[in-house]
Amino acid sequence: MFANEQIIYQPAFYFFIAATIVLSVAFRWGRKANQAIIHRTFKPLLSILKGRDQQYTNIGGSTGYHIRFKPTALRIVGEVTGTLTLLPRHSLLYLPIPLLTGRRDKLVLSFDFNKKGNKIAGEAHLVTPRQLRRPHSAVDNAELTRRELQWGELSYLGFWGNEDSQANMQRLIGLLGDPTSLEHVAIVPSQSRVWLVITPRKNAVARIIAAVATWLDEIA
Repeated sequence: MFANEQIIYQPAFYFFIAATIVLSVAFRWGRKANQAIIHRTFKPLLSILKGRDQQYTNIGGSTGYHIRFKPTALRIVGEVTGTLTLLPRHSLLYLPIPLLTGRRDKLVLSFDFNKKGNKIAGEAHLVTPRQLRRPHSAVDNAELTRRELQWGELSYLGFWGNEDSQANMQRLIGLLGDPTSLEHVAIVPSQSRVWLVITPRKNAVARIIAAVATWLDEIA
């Protein structure tokens, strides 16, 4: 029937078939898992902040999106931009690489102030030691006071320039309680923005964004 019919009786042939099936199933499962994370991340974000004029940009198939919208629920913020990057769960061949290098799912959000928000003075950061080692989370302002603190069950580093900026961060700690998966929150008046780095675990985004929305109204 086949020119090389004996091939189908070789162990390598069955291994190839099995590997193809495993990769196909993993692709479907991984893509579905990432789509679920995208949905549970952006849905509460837009709902809590009452986002309008949303713009989405795909940055890697099922591994990332940019989002931009106007948060009508926030009186001091004119625009929110965000980037969600996910592990390549759909690819068993590439998935081990980010896992071995410590990469995880990540949501980075920037809350860009309008004229009302520009009244907030004093740079401040709350960041986990692990996140601080990431290049985009480096705190370069040498004038800030550094303090180690315990927030929930996690250790954080606090950076602030004066008592007002320290008090702003203490308000957020009180509002949020358990920081869950908030890796970095920063007030940067020189850039007219607040930005967050979040690991988008289940239910974490809704809790964090609800607390941040209340916090931004309080410190304005």
